[in-house]
Amino acid sequence: MAQFSVKIMRLTGSVLGENQHAQNRLMPSGQDYETVGELYHALAAGLSHLTDRLGEAGLFTGLAKRQIGPDLVGLPGLQTISTLSEALAAIDTIVEQGEGAPAHTEDGHYQRFVTIRSEYEGFLKANPRFVPARPVAANPVMRKPVSAANRVWVNDPQAAAVMDYANALYGQMLRLLCQAFGRDGVADEKRVLVNAAIDLMFALTPAAEHLGTLAANGEDACNAGMSFAMLRPLTALPQGPSEWRVLDQRFAELEATAASLAASGARLAQSAEAVTRVAAAFRTGHSTLRPSDIEVADASPPVSLSAPAAPTVRDGVEVVEGKDVTLAFDTKRCIHARHCVTGAPRTFLANVEGPWLHPDETSADQLAIIASMCPSGAITLARKDGRADETAPEVNTCQIRENGPLAFRADLRIDGHPDGYRATLSRCGQSRNKPWCDGSHVAAGFQASGEPATVSLDAIAPRGGPMDIRPQTNGPLAVSGPLEICAGTGRVVQRVSGARLCRCGASANKPFCDGSHGRIGFKSSLAAE
Repeated sequence: MAQFSVKIMRLTGSVLGENQHAQNRLMPSGQDYETVGELYHALAAGLSHLTDRLGEAGLFTGLAKRQIGPDLVGLPGLQTISTLSEALAAIDTIVEQGEGAPAHTEDGHYQRFVTIRSEYEGFLKANPRFVPARPVAANPVMRKPVSAANRVWVNDPQAAAVMDYANALYGQMLRLLCQAFGRDGVADEKRVLVNAAIDLMFALTPAAEHLGTLAANGEDACNAGMSFAMLRPLTALPQGPSEWRVLDQRFAELEATAASLAASGARLAQSAEAVTRVAAAFRTGHSTLRPSDIEVADASPPVSLSAPAAPTVRDGVEVVEGKDVTLAFDTKRCIHARHCVTGAPRTFLANVEGPWLHPDETSADQLAIIASMCPSGAITLARKDGRADETAPEVNTCQIRENGPLAFRADLRIDGHPDGYRATLSRCGQSRNKPWCDGSHVAAGFQASGEPATVSLDAIAPRGGPMDIRPQTNGPLAVSGPLEICAGTGRVVQRVSGARLCRCGASANKPFCDGSHGRIGFKSSLAAE
């Protein structure tokens, strides 16, 4: 950071000093930068200059709750910004990831380009006629340009159709991000929007790759490419039911176009499959937040609710202090089993803006029951009335949920860390919150019986105690400790003291692993995916 500060001081003289003659103008003007890194250093210099003039309180006036933080998206280095030091640290991270760090890093963009160059030189040495890329247009456009200089008009019918589709995917990504940033309301809404935007990359990439194989037109000797056309401005839609309907309609249009193009190539078929998966996950995600026109909403909250203490967020978990209990809710673990909103509707308010957890509206004993019914461990509580908190079950169990996750109840250690007594772990291979389930099995159409055949009923001793679950890299869940594997109805399938349970979704011997993860190339981390 000291080295970075020196750069800022130097740039303050160059960027601000060189434009001294323009500082008193009312209209801003564009600046030229030789590199992206220089641009970000100039931004850092500007922030430092404004902080000196206005103070941090006068400059950083935005609300942190409107930002996208690590509690919503698991991107390395992501943080909310409310101080100059946080802003400079964020810019430093961007510069290091994009332009290169002061020290050598294997995963930096610069090192990746060096690796690509080395690989290219190796291929060229082995085969002097090697051509590394297709002749894709440097500046393709969708409409006939007024001036053809430095423009390639993509008017081949097939290429134009794919280009329009790829640009529309890009536009939907931007729209989703615009709806998420600066948003008021519950974090779940932001998460649904951001996840859909990120997941659309899996549809955009194969479409863009296919587009690069198509001739742009009958005149220029080059292929087509994306123009990244977008609407200006991308003003956010008003929050509410109409917002979700507009986004759903756009997804439906993308799905229809993707389906019409799918037969043209394997990459377009892959894109169409991804669009359908993302659209389904998006609809499922926001339908749990707001009732549709034909659904019956949960009962309206009573008007006489007591005002709860202001919630705090600890490691991404919302915590509310009540008179008799401390109630905690982890959104990332919730699988919407709905025991909470149906069993304690005065404490867990569905479909409301603002505070939704009211621990004093339900007795501590009833809340303890509701928490114990939550299969994912999203709900936990600590009692203040002298009664015991939740304790480990006497019998460790794993319930196989129909077309869904594995629901564990035990004194859990997951990947070496204590994890309470309840957890639902993904077995469809699609979760973005591995090893925990995030509901992706619904959108993916995952099918797996919750009633497999009985393997054995041999007794084991002991039946309880600590249970260690270690997700294997790109592989199954390695379980150590006494465990009764049960069907969804409670029937015992097998009693074991250790097992390897499938989480890629492809095993022919579910719930047990049969090695299919290697065959299908299952990846257990988001970074790898």
